[in-house]
Formats: sequence, C-alpha cells, structure tokens
Amino acid sequence: AKPALSEGFISKQMVQVKKEWFTPIPQCLWVSRLLSIVVLFVLALVSNVSGQAKIKGFKLHNTIVTEYDKAEWNIDVSAYFVNPYDQKEIALDMVMVAPSGNPVVLPCYFESGDSSASVWKAHFAPQELGKYTYYFHLAGKGWDVESGRSAFVSLPGKKQGFLHKNNYYTFKFDNGDLFRGIGE
Repeated sequence: AKPALSEGFISKQMVQVKKEWFTPIPQCLWVSRLLSIVVLFVLALVSNVSGQAKIKGFKLHNTIVTEYDKAEWNIDVSAYFVNPYDQKEIALDMVMVAPSGNPVVLPCYFESGDSSASVWKAHFAPQELGKYTYYFHLAGKGWDVESGRSAFVSLPGKKQGFLHKNNYYTFKFDNGDLFRGIGE
C-alpha cells in the first residue's frame, strides 16, 4: 500500500521548494541594487545623448547674398530631443559678426526629422555690406556643440530695405527713401 500524501506534507514540500528558488535578500541590498541599476542607466543615457549631439553640416542656398535679400541655410543636426519646439530642451542659433563688428544672434527653426537626423533652417537678410562671419551653436540639457566657422559677403542689392519710423506721418526705408501709407 502506498502511503497517503497529506495536505500538510504537500504544503511543507512547496514551502521548502519556494525557499530554495527565492532566497530572501535583505531589503537594503535590493534598494542598493536597484539604485545602482538606475544610476548606470541614467549615466549611459546622458553620455550617449551628449556624445551623439552634433551639427553634421550646413549649407547656404544662395549663390550670391545681397543686402536686404533673404539668405537661407539648411542645417543638419543629430541630437536627442522629444519636442524640437521647446528651446529649453534644444536650441540652435546662428551666431554672426556683422561687417561693423556688431554681434548678431539669429534663432534657427526646426523643419523636419527626428533625433537621429533633423533639418533646421535659418533665414537672414543682411543690413550691412561686407563680410559676415558665422557659426552655429546647438544647445540642450547639459551639452553645447558648435559648428565650424564660415563666412559670406553681402553685396549691394536693388531692394530699399526695411521700414523704420521717420516722424509722426511717414516711414523711411533703410536706403533713405520715404514711405507714406495712403489712407484716410
């Protein structure tokens, strides 16, 4: 005759198997292991993100840049972002020095893409004749990247320029021509 298995016998066997499978680890050891895993993950993420942030290249589309005409650049960027429209998260600026020596900082805008490859644009209409030097500055949370330096020359154009207040009744273009809006 086979010995009968009692419920108590099965329960004791199950408890013993569970103890062998899951050796209890003190609470503080679990916390330290979890904390070390989280710290390593964050460090890997931060080093990976900052290591990959770069300005791959930029291109001026205009063959000739003239005074008061729009010059347009495409800037290829590889940098981590979730929302490219949040300048606290990622910002790309074109930093220029005008022929007069005055600094000009022009914010660029996101056109398309994602963190692995995105296209940004810059539009600028020079107000001075002569050589502009420039570079692009990419900034994010905890990292800054700059492109190489470049330059373009602004030549005389045919446009009148931008409007400015002249007096109470008229406006004046940059070239000195007066503009008076018609309306009564």
